Amino acid sequence: MSDRFLQHTRFDLFTSAMGTIGLGLGWRIASVAFGLPHFIGESILLAGAALYGVLVALQLVRACVRPDALVDEWNSSSQFVFFSAATISGSLLALAALPYSPLLAKCIWWPTTAAQLIVLVASMRRWMTRTHHISEAGPTWLIPMVGNASPAFAGVTLGYENLSRAMLISAIACWFAFQPIILFRMIFSEPRIAVRALPGLKILVSAPAVIAIALSAILGNGNMLSEFWTYCSLFFALCVASLGKRLWEATFSRSWWGFTFPLTALSSALIRLYQARPTAFTATLALGSLSVATGVVAIVAAAASWHGLRRLSPVTKPAVGDDVVQPATTRS
Repeated sequence: MSDRFLQHTRFDLFTSAMGTIGLGLGWRIASVAFGLPHFIGESILLAGAALYGVLVALQLVRACVRPDALVDEWNSSSQFVFFSAATISGSLLALAALPYSPLLAKCIWWPTTAAQLIVLVASMRRWMTRTHHISEAGPTWLIPMVGNASPAFAGVTLGYENLSRAMLISAIACWFAFQPIILFRMIFSEPRIAVRALPGLKILVSAPAVIAIALSAILGNGNMLSEFWTYCSLFFALCVASLGKRLWEATFSRSWWGFTFPLTALSSALIRLYQARPTAFTATLALGSLSVATGVVAIVAAAASWHGLRRLSPVTKPAVGDDVVQPATTRS
């Protein structure tokens, strides 16, 4: 396994697992709410579980062969937030495994939940003990905070409601604290967010959607708090979508996976809203968002596969920037 390959096998790759498993969970709940084929969601979840397993294995190899690269990634101001992508994927995978084996779900849930709490505390400590320029703040800072809400997905059913509540409340508190900072940076600060970082804006969509789903898991469908956060997510989705073709102007990179999980989380939240308020309006929102999420995941997965094959080709050199990680940071 080449040193160059291990160098680029960073934790932001787990955003692909987040999007894939999130889509599978969306189709699973849609099969209940709308009678859609059950096997579609389960097939996607199987693919997401396999992808997650491969990524975990690669990180274990990387930790043994290139621990210095892992340390450098943790010390990076733009990359360390993506460690939470692995823990969020684990929370999603625990929910996916729950109907098949509660024991397996617990085995996935506990280490990922503990790791998520560590990552959030470490992130907050870093932000509080170091001086940061306002240009460093960006939507990706929300990833560890969103991660603290995700254990509630499976945690409540597994019998860990109190811990799930505590982590969810901490995520909500962090969202209220940091969302104004991030919006201030985006609106008033220079330099403007670089084109290659625009996929990171989708995290503004995923944060309230994940909180809405977690509240549904704890309080049940149909509560006003879940509805509030679901419509917040939809509002930010419309705002980001209004950017139009600017979102796709950058050369393809794996940061494009940043489009996937927010859309799948929004679709899951809207499907739960439909279950609580079954009207033509909520049905249109739910099915429309699931369709868009499915299309985006398929497009990004196809593009990622094509670019991966190009890099493996002995006669084709990758375009400049193709295998350079483009995290959704705020630096230009």
